[in-house]
Amino acid sequence: MAKKALGKGLGAIIQHPAEATELVVNVPVDKIKANIYQPRKKFDNERFKELVDSIREKGILNPVTVRKAGGGYELIAGERRYRAAKTLKMDKILAIVRTANNEESLELALIENLQREDLNPIEEAEGYKSLMDNFGLTQQLVAQRVGKNRATVANILRILSLPAKVKNYIEQGELSFGHAKVLLGVNGAQRQIEICQKAVSSGISVRELEKLLLPESEKPPAKKKETRGFSQAKRIEDQLQHLLGTKVTLKDRGSKGKIEIEYYSLNDLDRILEYFKVKGDSAF
Repeated sequence: MAKKALGKGLGAIIQHPAEATELVVNVPVDKIKANIYQPRKKFDNERFKELVDSIREKGILNPVTVRKAGGGYELIAGERRYRAAKTLKMDKILAIVRTANNEESLELALIENLQREDLNPIEEAEGYKSLMDNFGLTQQLVAQRVGKNRATVANILRILSLPAKVKNYIEQGELSFGHAKVLLGVNGAQRQIEICQKAVSSGISVRELEKLLLPESEKPPAKKKETRGFSQAKRIEDQLQHLLGTKVTLKDRGSKGKIEIEYYSLNDLDRILEYFKVKGDSAF
C-alpha cells in the first residue's frame, strides 16, 4: 500500500532560498557519485526491473537532483533512476544541479527520500535519527521538517531499540510498523524475538498479536462450545415434560448426553414405564 507523502516540501528545508540556484542539464552518469546518506537500503528487484524497462523504452522523465562536488557531482535525490541509468549504460542523465552546502545537501537527501512512498519503517526511523545525530535536531524539529507530529516521530524512532532479528523482519516487510509497536511493549529482547518469530510464522494480524499478549486476567473468557442451541434443548425438555407429566432434563455433551426423567413414587415410575411400553414391577 502506498504511503501518503510526508507533508512539507523540500522548500521548507532551505532556510535561505536566495542562496540556492538550480540548473536542469544533462550530466555524465560516470561523473555522479552516490550519496552516503541515502536512507534507502532495500530495493525491490522486480520494481527496479520495471523501472529499467520503462526508462529503456521512454527515457527518464523526472530528473535526478545533484550538486557539484569534487570535480563531479554528488547525488541528492533519484537513487533508483541513477542506478537504472548505470544499468542501461547511459552516457548522460537529466539532472537538476542545485547549489547547496554540505548540511543543506544532506538534509535535502534525507527529507526527499523520507517523502517517497517506499521507505520501510526501519529506513524511515534511521533517516530521522540521522537528522538528529548529524545536525543536532530535536524530535520536534525533525517532526516539523517532515510534516508529522512529534509523537509519530518518537514512536517511529522507538523501533530502532528492537533486536536486530526483529528489525530485519520489519525491513523485509514480514512485520508491519503496527506489529513493531506491539512488540515494544514486551519485556526482554529474547522474548521479543520469540514472539516476533511466532507472529511471522503464523501470519497473525496486529490485533491478534495484541490479544495474544494480553495478561490472562484481562483476556475475555472463552465461550463454551454449544453443539445444541439453548432454545432447542428447552423446547425438547418442554415437549417431554408435557408427554410424561414429570420433570425432564436434557444434558447435551456434544455428540452424546443424557435425558433425566424424574419420578416421585413407584406408581409414578410404573406410569412412565407404561408410556414407553416397558413392563415394570413396582415391587422391585
